[in-house]
Amino acid sequence: MKKKSLLAVVLTLVLMMAVLPVGCGKTDDGTKENDAKTGGAKDEKEDATSDEVQMWDGYYYYIIADMGIESFIRFNEDGTYYASYFDKAATDAGTYEVLDEELDYYPDTSGDDVGDTDGEMVKSSQVVAFTSYVMGETQKVAYVDDALLDMSLGGLGNHRNLRHKADYQYVAENEEMPIEIAAYFAGGSTGSAITLGHNGSFMDATGDELLEGTWEQKGMGEYALTYDEGTKGTLKISDDKKTAELTRGDEVVAVEAMGAEGSAFTLSNPSVEIGVPITVELRLDCAEDGTCELFVVVSQINAEISVDKGTYMMSDVAKGSFQFEKAGACEAVPDYETATDTGVDVNLAYKADMTIEFNGQSADIGVDTVLTGTYSK
Repeated sequence: MKKKSLLAVVLTLVLMMAVLPVGCGKTDDGTKENDAKTGGAKDEKEDATSDEVQMWDGYYYYIIADMGIESFIRFNEDGTYYASYFDKAATDAGTYEVLDEELDYYPDTSGDDVGDTDGEMVKSSQVVAFTSYVMGETQKVAYVDDALLDMSLGGLGNHRNLRHKADYQYVAENEEMPIEIAAYFAGGSTGSAITLGHNGSFMDATGDELLEGTWEQKGMGEYALTYDEGTKGTLKISDDKKTAELTRGDEVVAVEAMGAEGSAFTLSNPSVEIGVPITVELRLDCAEDGTCELFVVVSQINAEISVDKGTYMMSDVAKGSFQFEKAGACEAVPDYETATDTGVDVNLAYKADMTIEFNGQSADIGVDTVLTGTYSK
């Protein structure tokens, strides 16, 4: 995936987050001028057929009117979506479903398209379930009167409402940044990769020439490939996502994921009470390959005890998604006010009950704390 530098993204967000709590009224001028984005070509929507407006007409948008900072979601008729949050500070793509399910959400009481978290929640009778190609997670959002209500926009802004502008002339080539949803390499070579794009296209450079085509998802981690010249193939990704098998016609190629970009980093809390009569340090070591390990450090006896392991993924805007063996799913949240040229502080709320063992002794402990450190890219 093409990524912006962390500092460039963070500087944009620091300015943005400074105004997010302020209610800004949405106006029609808030939507991007269509002519500026399509080179002056704005076709009138055909009325002859009098077709009912569909979700995939135009896009759904939210805007900070005073700054002109826009977020939008585009639904496609094939059940996929593309999302851009806060003028492309973060992007996402995946699949969606409209479900007849009830969901509690905060309504907008001030007319600024931000849910009132001090008010009472109400229920919707329908939701849109977004499943991200990038993070693999599903978010359900209230869908009421053709609007997306009380939505989290990539973790950068919460409780936002997105309104449908069905007559917007959406041109994917102008609106969308390419999102690489999978990349695997043959022989450990960066020049010999198969990459899948969010728009259903792929490029295969694992052989003697660059081949292109389209893909269709057939199951979790399994993609059917159709090469432009007609050859059929598959890409089957292992459960741990570290390796994959590429079948191209009669040829089978073993491919692997590269280590995560960027440097390793550490999150810690130097003073934690965990039910024993001493204060200890908790240290989470995050490796470049996407794995992490939590240690209890007891300086009084010069001991480091491994107590939990897991995997993690950091987004372009320093938001982390962690999955631990004992604590389960946890999120690391960036503190953009701490951003420097070298990185930004992130905070990880960690909670788990566990048994630790040392020198033949064991003890049941409960951990409920926040780990902090600097993430750099």
